Amino acid sequence: MRPDNTLYLIGVALLGLTNAQIKPGPRPSSGSGIQPGGGGSIQPGPAAGGGSIQPGPAAGGGGIQPGPAAGGGSIQPGPAAGGGSIQPGPAAGGGGIQPGPAAGGGGIQPGPAAGGGSIQPGPAAGGGGIQPGPAAGGGSIQPGPAAGGGGIQPGPAAGGGGIHPGPAGGTSPGSWTCPNPPKAYNQSPPITTSISCPASDGSIYEALDGSWYYLQCCTQSSSNALSVGTPQVSSMKECLNKCSEIANCETVSFEPSTLYCNLLDFGSFSQTSHGSQLYAFPTSPPVTKQPSMTTRRCATTCPDANGQIYVSPYGETFYMSCGMRHGTPYLNVEKVSTLEDCMDHCAASPSCSSVDFDQSKQVCYLSNNDSPPTLEASRFASAHSVGCSGACEGCGKQKCGTQQQPKPNTNQCVDNQLVYVANHPFRVKCNRCYTSTTAPTVSKPEAKTHEECMQLYVLEANNYVGANWEKNGGCVLKPVGSTITDNTYCTAAFVPLWK
Repeated sequence: MRPDNTLYLIGVALLGLTNAQIKPGPRPSSGSGIQPGGGGSIQPGPAAGGGSIQPGPAAGGGGIQPGPAAGGGSIQPGPAAGGGSIQPGPAAGGGGIQPGPAAGGGGIQPGPAAGGGSIQPGPAAGGGGIQPGPAAGGGSIQPGPAAGGGGIQPGPAAGGGGIHPGPAGGTSPGSWTCPNPPKAYNQSPPITTSISCPASDGSIYEALDGSWYYLQCCTQSSSNALSVGTPQVSSMKECLNKCSEIANCETVSFEPSTLYCNLLDFGSFSQTSHGSQLYAFPTSPPVTKQPSMTTRRCATTCPDANGQIYVSPYGETFYMSCGMRHGTPYLNVEKVSTLEDCMDHCAASPSCSSVDFDQSKQVCYLSNNDSPPTLEASRFASAHSVGCSGACEGCGKQKCGTQQQPKPNTNQCVDNQLVYVANHPFRVKCNRCYTSTTAPTVSKPEAKTHEECMQLYVLEANNYVGANWEKNGGCVLKPVGSTITDNTYCTAAFVPLWK
């Protein structure tokens, strides 16, 4: 070969090596590799044993690169925005998959602790995903940092995973969230068919038998109420249904963390807060208005009285409906024995034109709704006025086929009995008296029965603490400062529960 040809071939080879831009890496042992020029190609890792494939420094030069630690090699994006790819974790052995640094670059990333890797959202808002727990080995599923990022989160201890709300709110298991601030009494409460807190606070719920209850979250029952049972239940709904099965149950208190159901004989709207209890008391059903009914017929009791007419001793004529009740505010609540007595009480009151009678608890609800009842309620019987009998004396009680029940002894004492008089609740304490040695008492000889004594007390309740029925003195109103003690001289003490 001619010398000039040899020189020509050597020049061509050197020119090719220059264009390929292939050069060796740094000198640390085993660190040799192939590295690009400015246009990104093949390059060794910076650490001993960390050799891999790496991009060049130019934007958009993403490729394959080693991890920063010895033995931590993996696949990593280039430094430019939008160059996200696959990258190792910050700790040796903690490698995983991680988003690029740009907003919207969310992907898969290791946990902060070695061995704690999992899946985590990117740093941008809305980048929520799956993230490890704070402790190594405690990884689970957790919301991202943006509002609305709720999900499933581990407990604070390794292996203590559970279900928790995200930072934008939620409901934790086994507990109620209290309303903040507590709601005032709602005159027109919404209806709910499911019970939870705080969503159900201030709403009304219908039990299986047609009874309606007003719900209060994180509220304590009345201290004047007596427990009538503590059945085992699995929910607040079941607790309410248990109450409807017991004649003297009026309200319920339910502790969700322990499933403790307490059935109580008294209660109304409570302003006493409690950390977690759910409280419910009886209330009127939703108010509805129906066209007036004008049909007149003659009859008496349920179930045969359904669709029949009853004429009261006062001449008021009532149309009766069994298994129904009205949706209207009540004028008064009274304790009676029969639907007939309930209608008689209504007929004696000029403002009353309808009744709802709780056949199980023997409670009469008086109202001024002269329309037919609209709500199905299995244990209720209702009646509404359809006018006066006038010259038509009606069928009369003797001819209507009903057998008169003897009237109860109005002065018979039943210890701890709950009595409503003029819509005011009293607790009857037998063989006990209000006693006082300093303040004068006031005798009310015009009262002939226990009920009349309590009625007189209601009229002067601001001046007295309670009332007694004394065996030889009848009705006596007792002043503030009096205390209740055992006393066989008294038939009963009447304790006002609303004070």
